[in-house]
Amino acid sequence: MRKLWIFPLIFLLLLLGAGVFRWEQGPIQTQGDLQLVHTRDRWTGQSWITFFGGFEEEKANASFPYPLYSGERVPHLSAEVSKEKIEEVVARPENQAKVKAIEEKIREEERIRETNRERHDLYLEMLEKNSDSKRNTNMDEGLSAAYLAWKEAEEAIHEYTWQLNLLYTEFEKEMLEECRQDAKKREQFALIIWIVLLILLFIVAVHYFLDEVKREKRVNETYEIVEYVTKRNRVDLGN
Repeated sequence: MRKLWIFPLIFLLLLLGAGVFRWEQGPIQTQGDLQLVHTRDRWTGQSWITFFGGFEEEKANASFPYPLYSGERVPHLSAEVSKEKIEEVVARPENQAKVKAIEEKIREEERIRETNRERHDLYLEMLEKNSDSKRNTNMDEGLSAAYLAWKEAEEAIHEYTWQLNLLYTEFEKEMLEECRQDAKKREQFALIIWIVLLILLFIVAVHYFLDEVKREKRVNETYEIVEYVTKRNRVDLGN
């Protein structure tokens, strides 16, 4: 008996074992009420960080139920990979247009600030020398306007810089979400292949097992026929 069904059965058991040992449990970090659980998918090589809990300092200001996280997973990326991915997101035409628009506004406000810097400084010097703000000359009014223009430009630069930083934060969130979706797809794809292989190996094992049973049954039937014919011939020769 060849027992060919044993080989796919062995591979089936090995695949089941691979499924059991797929996830490598890493260290658990605790920062106050926040807990970070590190895991690694041995099949895809992707490392994950799972968040539980939240930050104690955010309890009082939280506008949503505490805890902040409950099993949320994010892919762990090295600094090099993270930098490369963010650069790819920033380099997209639509994102480049957003960045350039804000940078252009910053440059314009910087130009206004530099244009009025000298008169702004002179205005501050005059304020230090003359405490009576109601005594204004035509020159004082011009310096006052330059001071206000410089101040407005400075405030606008801070505002646009904040918007630019916020935009880069959005790019980072976009990059992380794309990496998470990509990692989930690879994780699900590997799971689908694993399930398909399990089903195929099970079918092959059952096929060979049934084929072996049928072969053994035919052999037994043939043996019984031969034995019956032999006995019958002996009886006929005896008569």
